[in-house]
Amino acid sequence: EFRDIPLLTTGGILHAAKHSAEAAIVLHAAIDHAPTQSHQHLALGHVYAILGDHNRSIACYDNSLRLTPGMEQAKQAKFVVLCRQSLEKSLAALH
Repeated sequence: EFRDIPLLTTGGILHAAKHSAEAAIVLHAAIDHAPTQSHQHLALGHVYAILGDHNRSIACYDNSLRLTPGMEQAKQAKFVVLCRQSLEKSLAALH
């Protein structure tokens, strides 16, 4: 019980230390232990956003919003990733 909390914390530390790929692994473990906790999905979404994996990032934010529909941080983060994805597609079309 509550094994997800130290995993979430460790994932956050790894991400802050610029070890985002390792953070993703740890955060997946946190989600395995507590799949209904929206903050784990939110944190994993942030990690995937930094790694440039827009689709996985959006999926994580969607999971977070499914669990906690009013979570503003997840709504805003998803919007930012969608804007970034759109901008990158537009810039690629210029070449």
